[in-house]
Amino acid sequence: MNLAGSLLALGALSLVSAGIEYDDGVLVLTEENFEEALGRHSALLVVFYTPWCAGCDALEHEFEKAAGILRKEGRKIGLAEVNARKEDDLTSEFGVSKFPTILFFEDGSRKNPLEYTGDKESDDIITWVKEQSGDEEQREKTYQVIKEARYDDADDKDRDDDDEDDDDDDDNDDDDDNEQDAGKKIKSVKVNEGHEDAAADDGDAADDDGDAVDDDGDAVDDQNGGQGTNEGRKEEL
Repeated sequence: MNLAGSLLALGALSLVSAGIEYDDGVLVLTEENFEEALGRHSALLVVFYTPWCAGCDALEHEFEKAAGILRKEGRKIGLAEVNARKEDDLTSEFGVSKFPTILFFEDGSRKNPLEYTGDKESDDIITWVKEQSGDEEQREKTYQVIKEARYDDADDKDRDDDDEDDDDDDDNDDDDDNEQDAGKKIKSVKVNEGHEDAAADDGDAADDDGDAVDDDGDAVDDQNGGQGTNEGRKEEL
């Protein structure tokens, strides 16, 4: 290749490279520069967004922050964005239908990208993308974080189980107290009924005594009357 041809090739390469713009550290991808972006990064995390998407606006700052940190670390991991409203071909190619959608591309391949499943904070984005790109150090850190979280969850579950057992014991104590109170009320009612029955029996006995006294009085009257009659007969004789 002659000098003129070399210069022309270099100029064309410069124009292609210049086709990738950055928006606060995030690559702005189009159908024309997408393939180049894949080739320049060992891993590429791409967010598909629309201008009217509220969730996309909330993600934008965290994505930019994560991109800046990765660039300072000198890693060949790029964070990029695709305006789905303008790039219909890319959006259709990867079957994107909801926004934001974040896809992870690796080793320069645009086939079978992995959908991002992490949280939307910058630290979470960095951790996730490093783990997926084979960063052993970060993978070990992530494993430790997950392990500690599981231990914490297990401790919380044990404490919850203990609290539930205590609540069950309290409920059983309350049931026992209620049963005792009910027993006392039944016993009290029976005692009162016994007292009322005894009082009624005493009243009946008093009535019987009164009737007996009346009967005795009648007997005395009858006896006196009999004697008077006998004395009258004697006088007549």
